[in-house]
Amino acid sequence: MNGVASNPLNWSWYAAVNRIIGLDIAAFKDHCAMVRIGMWRTATGSTTIGVVDIKQWDVGEPLDNVAEQVVALAQQFGCRIVADASNNAGMLNLIAGRLSNAPNQLIATQITSAAEHAAAPSATPLAFSGKQIFIARYGVSKSALISELSVSLEHHSLHIAQTGDWQVLQRELDDNEAKARASGSMAYSAPSGKTDDVVMALALGLWGVQRLGGQAVGRRHVRKPMPGVAAWT
Repeated sequence: MNGVASNPLNWSWYAAVNRIIGLDIAAFKDHCAMVRIGMWRTATGSTTIGVVDIKQWDVGEPLDNVAEQVVALAQQFGCRIVADASNNAGMLNLIAGRLSNAPNQLIATQITSAAEHAAAPSATPLAFSGKQIFIARYGVSKSALISELSVSLEHHSLHIAQTGDWQVLQRELDDNEAKARASGSMAYSAPSGKTDDVVMALALGLWGVQRLGGQAVGRRHVRKPMPGVAAWT
């Protein structure tokens, strides 16, 4: 990036060594949300991560429309899609059927326990247009995803442009709550009546950009609330 300012919108997108769309798929009466996120190598050989697009769809937005828009962005900007299929696995078919090479462009996740976080993926079959394909599906822990996001924000290794629905993301980060379980682990969630779908899209995108190609970053966990707005540029 050669000394470019910390606003990711000023960075060359196609110079990114890894490019991901994180997609949180809506459950009933909920929002879909996505972030476009990349990893860049700096002049010193380290890496930095930036968010350049943020979107939250209205409640009730047809999933066909969401799939169409996400695939269009993935094709335009050369991204792989990391999609949480925990609430609506059928959405994977809508996305895969629009991709030219779904096994390499679409990665599914399923919320699971911390003990199974980011273990080896399983092959998930999808069927559309009279054919069957297989994509990778990873189990991911919500608490681990949010902990990793918190660390990246605290360490200023994640930069978030003020673009798209960034104010929704900012509000969700501020609202996100951490609660200690009896086991000593932490649970993260939005308060009653609030949403965390954009936060989850960001957490999925961050996990994907760190783990799926490019330079992987070691998994780290913290036990404290989300730090808020330190990353905004």
